Amino acid sequence: TAEGVSPRVLAHGGDYVEDGKGGTVNWESQVYGVIHGTEVDTYPSADTVYTMGNHDWESARNGGGQETMGVGRDEKEAAFKRIFGYDRAGLAYADDELEIYLIGAQNETGAGGGGESFIESEIEAFDAYLASKVGSGKVIFLQTHWPAHSGYNFKQRTVGNADKLIDTMNKYAEELDIVFVWGHN
Repeated sequence: TAEGVSPRVLAHGGDYVEDGKGGTVNWESQVYGVIHGTEVDTYPSADTVYTMGNHDWESARNGGGQETMGVGRDEKEAAFKRIFGYDRAGLAYADDELEIYLIGAQNETGAGGGGESFIESEIEAFDAYLASKVGSGKVIFLQTHWPAHSGYNFKQRTVGNADKLIDTMNKYAEELDIVFVWGHN
């Protein structure tokens, strides 16, 4: 381990690539391969969990011969699962003490922001998942890409359905330990 640190899980909140690279990014070799390879060398016993960010989603949209994430949403979803081993939204990690549930970025935000949103069906699936965890004694991490608020100085970056996600977490706050972790920063 590095300097006596031995993490159980290394979790990532998305935006691994800069969107200016467009479709020239090969996810398997240039992103996952580099990040994961470095982590394995540094923390060989740690598991990893990746959440897709909007820059990653948008960078994977086109790009000729190097493209690995596909053009359409279904292709991107399938490629994410193939590369990382779990769905972009759903349970990604579980052990005896904790579980990590993902809601990653989707769609394109457009120039200057806008379009960020938690998908209602994914919030509903998270609600059903939380209901199934009541009494489990596990700490539940919701790892997302989007923040559950809007920036006070950038109003057009308000995240849609954040209120519904917050209400869902609060619904179980008395019965579960839920930790909200996000990227996009």
